[in-house]
Amino acid sequence: NDDFMAYVKEGLEQYELAAENTRLFALAKQQNTKLFEMNSTLNESAKKRADILKDLDAKIVAKSNLIARTKDGIEAQRDRIKKLMLENGLLDHEKMNRFYWILLDQLVLDFQNTDGGKNAQR
Repeated sequence: NDDFMAYVKEGLEQYELAAENTRLFALAKQQNTKLFEMNSTLNESAKKRADILKDLDAKIVAKSNLIARTKDGIEAQRDRIKKLMLENGLLDHEKMNRFYWILLDQLVLDFQNTDGGKNAQR
């Protein structure tokens, strides 16, 4: 009887171990599936963010190039104006002041002919 009870007890322990092993294997499989899905989602998100950063970098480079070209254009305009002033003898202080008054008057007229000028006339 004692031997029989020991065999039955040992058999039940082995059955419980096998059932626990099956349960843990199923749990590990389920967790691995969830982990794979989360990793895939994370990779997609990282790719989207990388694409956004790449686009932003390209826009920054384009803006920087535009600023550099604008700065070069302004300097070229400044050089042309200075050359014209030299050629027409406008570097004299009085003549230069007249030139700036004429330029300012023209800018005011141009401004008044825009939407900003319409608001200013009210």
